Amino acid sequence: MSHPELKCAVAVQFLEEQSNPSQHDYAFSYTVTIVNSGDVAAQVIARHWVITDATERPQEVRGL
Repeated sequence: MSHPELKCAVAVQFLEEQSNPSQHDYAFSYTVTIVNSGDVAAQVIARHWVITDATERPQEVRGL
């Protein structure tokens, strides 16, 4: 039996209208695309991301 072949890409977009640089407040959106190019079905059941900002401060995102 073969395994799923998954590829993941992330596109980041700066949200100028929701940011306030004078207050050091910056907003971004993230679009995550996952493609299964294998012949076995796959399902995303949870997420865990570590996002690091320009000051090297990490923020963890977890959830279903």
